[in-house]
Amino acid sequence: MTRHWFTALMLAISSLAMGGAGHAAELIGSYVDYQVDVQNLPAGTTADGTWQIGMAPLCKQWKINQIVNLNVRAGKNAVSIVLVQQGDESADGLTGNYSMQMSANGQQVQINQSVTFPAKGQPGKMNIAVGPNTTATDIPPDVKLVAAGTQYMLDQLSAGKTDFSVKLVEPSSPNGVVEARVEVLPNSPFSDKKLPADTSGALKGKSWFIKMTVTSSGQAQELKMQLHESGVTSRILANISGVQMEMTARSITIFPKPNC
Repeated sequence: MTRHWFTALMLAISSLAMGGAGHAAELIGSYVDYQVDVQNLPAGTTADGTWQIGMAPLCKQWKINQIVNLNVRAGKNAVSIVLVQQGDESADGLTGNYSMQMSANGQQVQINQSVTFPAKGQPGKMNIAVGPNTTATDIPPDVKLVAAGTQYMLDQLSAGKTDFSVKLVEPSSPNGVVEARVEVLPNSPFSDKKLPADTSGALKGKSWFIKMTVTSSGQAQELKMQLHESGVTSRILANISGVQMEMTARSITIFPKPNC
């Protein structure tokens, strides 16, 4: 599995696993545990896994943690893929620092990314380090960090928009930035699977079935998901070169707002 395989999936979960009630003042944090089911694999091959992500609000920043475990088996051969991502973003959306470690059967890649904007509406600077190699680049002012991008998408959907785009930082993308087109779907694209008991209240109220087309370095990946007005994504569906991956939330925890 290459970095691009992870880009769209990580974006979908990390940018939409944060709760919100439709505007910035109500953004909340959450921890979501997903079961990953993989279908349409070659004969004799099976795969499954789990995906967890937590986004915790602090007084002046967001803390991001993500862990992915995928296991692929073909006869006597097996591949274990593990991805760990950590990050922090300032509450004003001007600075973000991220680290990601991805390993497959012991071979590991380390990626570190930092983003800084001097002020809202001004171009920013990005540094990406992959192993010993570091690349510095300018980024346009319309690129958003994860929290700000989540806020923007929720605001657009709550305002009744059915087709819009947003640019976001994403460490798993080769150039550190992805563009996502979001379209509202008229019907559910998912199999009939029971969602977890909604003890957190995260799945109450309105939800949207949306298609997100993520473009990174000229490559496009399409995902479909069920997004609730809390901001929590309960289900995600991806088709990668004919292989179908469906992620269903097994449990959801909402973090309390910090008492600042």
